[in-house]
Amino acid sequence: MTTTESPLKKYQRQPKLYIDLPSKGQWYRPGSLVKAENIAVYSMTAGDEILIKTPDALFSGQTTVTIIQNCVPDIKNAWDVPIVDLYTILSAIRIASYGPNLEVTSTCPSCKEENSYGIGLQPMIDQFANREYIDHITHEGFDITLAPLSYKEVNDVNKAVYVVQRRLVQQIPDITDENEKDELTQRCYDRLVEINTGNVLQNVVKVITPDGDEETNQKAIIEFIRSAEKEFYTSIQNAVIENNRNFEVPKTKFQCASCNHETETSMDLDYSNFFVRYL
Repeated sequence: MTTTESPLKKYQRQPKLYIDLPSKGQWYRPGSLVKAENIAVYSMTAGDEILIKTPDALFSGQTTVTIIQNCVPDIKNAWDVPIVDLYTILSAIRIASYGPNLEVTSTCPSCKEENSYGIGLQPMIDQFANREYIDHITHEGFDITLAPLSYKEVNDVNKAVYVVQRRLVQQIPDITDENEKDELTQRCYDRLVEINTGNVLQNVVKVITPDGDEETNQKAIIEFIRSAEKEFYTSIQNAVIENNRNFEVPKTKFQCASCNHETETSMDLDYSNFFVRYL
């Protein structure tokens, strides 16, 4: 029996652009990434567009993972994508799907007029390519190795923060007993501090002591840092803050169309809505 190739095959999706990952392939677990350079990026499919409209999948992060793996086939497990690569990948998928500009709105602080702007995504990709991640610091003879959080870790932190914030806004205001309200409010703030502290400590993957002994068990590392003098934690926190600053979405200058007032805005692009065509 002779099988013939479908004439539709030559019309299948083709790569729209190619990117290099800022991480250069570091921090991916074995099997999660095929290669880190000259990676093909495809546009989204109709199925991807449907996923965008599924709230539960957006909140869980599964939509982002599915779309990345569908549009960037060299990434086999998008949960493992380190945060330093994420905006480069998302920006490339948006370019492949909708074109080179991201439409955003901004309210002028001077005249309160709402303006729409197009932000070029290729310059954003170019900026991330030239940024460096601080992966080693020292503190009083300790050598500390850092690694960026994965998308899975970042998503888990965001969900935990959301749960606490929702409780603060929706549940606690309905409590009539002031003592109970104060107690639960303090408990929520304590939980936020715990989440933020854990978020910082998750970046530490190895510690070498002044004697040359090595520890890579993250649970043991976190327990040690929590019980150490605060300067030890602060040195790690400062490095994490600097890395986050290096890989955050760059600020953009806008000029109001009504009053010509110029302002600089820091865009907070949430991963779950990054794919929506009109933000």
